[in-house]
Amino acid sequence: MRSPSISSPKRSLLMAATTDSKPFWKICTQCLFLTMSLGIAATTQKSRDVIENYLKQNKKLSSNVDEQRSAWFRDYSRRKHDYTIDELLNPVRHDLEITSNPGIEWTNPSHFGKITHYYNNNGLWTIACGIDNQVKDFTIYVRSGTKFRFHPDAIESQIKRKYGADAYAKWKTMVLDDIDSLEELVQETRKRIKFTYVSITCCERSTRLCERVGIPVRQGLAFLHPAKVEI
Repeated sequence: MRSPSISSPKRSLLMAATTDSKPFWKICTQCLFLTMSLGIAATTQKSRDVIENYLKQNKKLSSNVDEQRSAWFRDYSRRKHDYTIDELLNPVRHDLEITSNPGIEWTNPSHFGKITHYYNNNGLWTIACGIDNQVKDFTIYVRSGTKFRFHPDAIESQIKRKYGADAYAKWKTMVLDDIDSLEELVQETRKRIKFTYVSITCCERSTRLCERVGIPVRQGLAFLHPAKVEI
């Protein structure tokens, strides 16, 4: 959107400052009015205000945290994934890639009708943002074998069953060593999105991860803000 021309009002204010006999405070008031009318002095939104307003309007979602966490753990702990130990400990890593409107067709019945706005990758991490069940939702995934997965407790359980505790410890160290990639991905995603996406954290480990990379969490809900929202 092109900014409106300010050449004429600017000249008139300069003339007022040099030729009129108006008091100084009136001239300053005119300047302030002009600045605000052009949107230059728009205030920055605060994360706490956005979150408080959201929680007031979506009390049902915040009250559903424990139930949703239990359902996710049951579901994702049962799933089986085929991959080798080499694929687990020497995974494919992505350069930073931002993809808008990727046109993903989700195969999981629970995601039918889900619309993805962004599917962004960096290192071992992916962030997907979109509309799910009429909610602006986001998910952080991490590479586990040949797939991206999101539930840390279910991932731990599955890797230990398949390859043992030592393999899991090595995988976890590798993932934590790549945390900078996730931090960068969060910041680059925030630069692109236009509004806040909200997600229930799947467990307390997920909550700590979000907070570590700059995503605030309140009452079990994580808030991925656009860059215009001050955290």
